[in-house]
Amino acid sequence: ANILSAEGDNLKYAHQLLQEYFAAKIMLEAMEADEKAGSHARAMELFGKDWWDAGVWRETTVILGEFLGEGAVGPNRVTRWLAPVTPEVALEVITRNAGGLSVADVEAETQTALVNGAQAKAEYNFSSHTWRELNPDPRGRASAWRVLGKLREDNRPGVLDFNWDQDYWCLVPKGEYVYQGKLDKIDYDFWIARYPITYAQFQLFIDAPDGYRNPDWWQGLHEEGIEQQQKGAREQHFKFWNHPRENVSWYEARAFCRWVDALTLTRPASGVYPLPTSALGKGVKYHIRLPLETEWEKAASWDAKAKKARVYPWGDTFDPTKANMWEGERIGQTTTVGIYPQGASPCGALDMSGNVWEWCLNEYEIGQATIDSDETRVLRGGSWRINLIDDFRCDSRNRNYPANWDYDGGVRLVFS
Repeated sequence: ANILSAEGDNLKYAHQLLQEYFAAKIMLEAMEADEKAGSHARAMELFGKDWWDAGVWRETTVILGEFLGEGAVGPNRVTRWLAPVTPEVALEVITRNAGGLSVADVEAETQTALVNGAQAKAEYNFSSHTWRELNPDPRGRASAWRVLGKLREDNRPGVLDFNWDQDYWCLVPKGEYVYQGKLDKIDYDFWIARYPITYAQFQLFIDAPDGYRNPDWWQGLHEEGIEQQQKGAREQHFKFWNHPRENVSWYEARAFCRWVDALTLTRPASGVYPLPTSALGKGVKYHIRLPLETEWEKAASWDAKAKKARVYPWGDTFDPTKANMWEGERIGQTTTVGIYPQGASPCGALDMSGNVWEWCLNEYEIGQATIDSDETRVLRGGSWRINLIDDFRCDSRNRNYPANWDYDGGVRLVFS
C-alpha cells in the first residue's frame, strides 16, 4: 500500500507524517506513564542533555497536542508535561498548533509550569552563582529566557517597561580614561543603562498616543528622519519581549530618547521612573539620550580601580562564552538582555559586547553630536552575527547611515 519503502536492507515510512503519528502514540504512552508516576522521568529520557533542542521530536510534540485535541485542552496538557524538562519546546506545542493557538491560549496552570520550568533553566536571578554549572551551554540558557520573554514573565526592573530601579543606571564617574588608546578625560559623571532597550520598551513608544506618531520628538532631524516617521516603524525581527529592540534607525532611536526623557520629567510622585538620586538636586540639568561614543567607550572599558582600559568589557582576553556572538556555541539570533553577567563592563553594564550594535549620538567622521545632518553615525559593541573578533573590542568603531537599520542593531540609553 506504499506505506513502507525499502532502502537496501532497511525499511522506512514513505510518508513522514505516518512516522510522526506512530511516534506521537509512543510519546503519549510516555506522558501517561509520567502522569501516573507523578514525575517527568520519561520526558527527560526523550530529550536528554540537549533538552532545548527538540531534534527528531520537534514535530511529534506538536502532533501529540493536536492528537489529543479538545481545542487548547490537549496541547496545554502536553505543555505542562514537558515544561519542567524543555520549556521552549513545551510552549511550541501551543504556539505551533495547526488550530491557530497562541500564547493567549496558555492556561493559568500551564503558565505556572512554563514559568517555573524556564526560571529553573535560566537561573533567573543569577543569585546562586551556580548558573554556569547548572546550565553551561548558552543555547539552553537563551532558550529558557525566550520563554519568559514570550510570556512577558521577565520581571527584572527596566526590561519590559520603564519601571527601572536605581540599579538600572550604572555610574561612570568623571575623570580620566583611555579613549582610542590615548589618555583622555570626561569632566562630568554620567550613568549608562544596564541593558539595551528591549522590544517591549520600544513597543510602548510605538503604541503610545503621544509616542512614535507625535512629530514633537522628530523636530530638527534631517528630512530623512521625518520621512521615516511618516512611514512608520519596521517590525521587530526576533519577537521576544525581553530581547533587544532591533530594526531601528538612528532617527528613531533619537526620537525615542526624547520621548523617554519627557516621561521622566512627568513621572508620578510614587517614582515609577526612578533616576539616580545622586544626580538629582545638583542644579545641573540631566537628560536621557543616546551615548556619545566617548561615554560609551569609557563605560565599556575603563576600570577606575585598576586605572586601565580593558580590551573587552570583561577583561583583556577574548572569551566567546561571555557574550552573544558568532564564535563559540552559536545561538544564531539575539538573546534576552543581560543574561551574560560574567561579561559585565567595569561599571556593571551588560551586553556591551555582542547581542546588538548600539547607536551613538555623534557623527562618525567629525565626532559632533549634530541633529539635522544625514552623515554616518557611530555604532559600537559588535553583534550576535559578527565573526570578527576585533569588533568586540571596546575601542572598535563601526558606522552606518542614520536612516539605515538592521536586525542586529539596537539602542542603549545614558543619563548625562
